[in-house]
Amino acid sequence: MPLAIYPMMIYRASVCNFNPVVAALISSAIVTMILFFMDEGYYDFRWMKSAGNWIAFIIYVAALFPVQWVLLKFLFRSDSAISKIFFGSIIGVVIALILICGVIFRGWEG
Repeated sequence: MPLAIYPMMIYRASVCNFNPVVAALISSAIVTMILFFMDEGYYDFRWMKSAGNWIAFIIYVAALFPVQWVLLKFLFRSDSAISKIFFGSIIGVVIALILICGVIFRGWEG
């Protein structure tokens, strides 16, 4: 089988088997890992050695996941799977980070 056919096979498989729950979970985990890579680990993955960082990681994924799932499931109904994942991830991350910052800084008065 020629190598040029493989990307098309992957594309067809991803479009036919699109699951918004899995896409939202993977997307929120990847975004959280990128944020932790920059913030907690000082541009490496040493943050994974600490149990406290894993608790924070789970909290952030739990905050990002529902927002992205709602966007992927209900807002982008007619789009293709790839555009759903791309736009749902970007918009979901922005909305979820605004909500997280709102919860964190809610008690601070100036």
